[in-house]
Amino acid sequence: MRRNIGKNLAVFFLLLLCFFLVLTGYFIDRKEQKELVLLQEKYERQDKELGELQEQLSQKRRSWHDIKPKGFVILAFSEENQHLMDSIKPEMEKRGLTGTVVIKNKGNVAKEEIEKWTHAGWDIALGGEIGREKEQREQFLTDFKKFSEICKTYDIQTPEGFFFNGGEVSHGKRLLYPIMKEYSYSMAVMFAQNENQLNYSVNQEYGELKECQNVSLRGGYDVVHNILAQVKTQGVPVVLSDFGKDNQMEISQEASIEGLTEILDFIQEEQKTEELKAGSIQQYLDYLSEIEEEKQKAKKEYESFEQEIKEKRKEIQNTYE
Repeated sequence: MRRNIGKNLAVFFLLLLCFFLVLTGYFIDRKEQKELVLLQEKYERQDKELGELQEQLSQKRRSWHDIKPKGFVILAFSEENQHLMDSIKPEMEKRGLTGTVVIKNKGNVAKEEIEKWTHAGWDIALGGEIGREKEQREQFLTDFKKFSEICKTYDIQTPEGFFFNGGEVSHGKRLLYPIMKEYSYSMAVMFAQNENQLNYSVNQEYGELKECQNVSLRGGYDVVHNILAQVKTQGVPVVLSDFGKDNQMEISQEASIEGLTEILDFIQEEQKTEELKAGSIQQYLDYLSEIEEEKQKAKKEYESFEQEIKEKRKEIQNTYE
């Protein structure tokens, strides 16, 4: 009898021990699970905070890289256009627009003539026929250098662009680009073979010389509307001028530009959308400088913010260690 009681007690204590061990294991597992849950929540909070910092940094970077110039239409007119002073300039002034006057390269232009335009907010550029005969080319290049030197002594805004005659671009580049680089010209303007297809490039070899397409205002509203749609999409400049491909500078006897006021109204309306800018060559160059300054400022802000984010990351990582 006593032996049976001893066996029963032994079994009881063994079962009790097993129960205790199971119960202990259960609570240990619960504790470990709870610790794992807390640890998981901790890392989730850490990941969330780090992710928010990364998103802030990405937004700052996008803001910096998204700073790009809008499309720009440069309005240019020959000094020989008999309608320039009596109708074109007044119509542009009504709309708050200024442009570039293209002066024929003849070696010398009076300071007063240039100031007449620069004081009105316009700028000047050169144009003319380079020629294919050796003597004519040499005279043209001599006059070009002379005019560029004279402008430097006038203490006024020097010309920034040259307008090529229609068929002279191929041989004209070779002759004129080195001189344009020497005198810090910024833009070469030329007609494209297809005026319905926008062309723009930057020639790095000659001091980042901007090669800009010339589209004649005489082509009419539809041509201008089409090319400006491309200008807005690509964010590049185009020149709208009163020239024709065949008689670029010799337009003193040309009729007035049909639909000019309609085109100017369209440009004015497009400006209001802030997707298009308009003005002279110099205004375009000034606009590019403003964009570059804005971009450099945004870059510095990004770099400073990036350093702040690095410090905050360290703080977060230290907090959750």
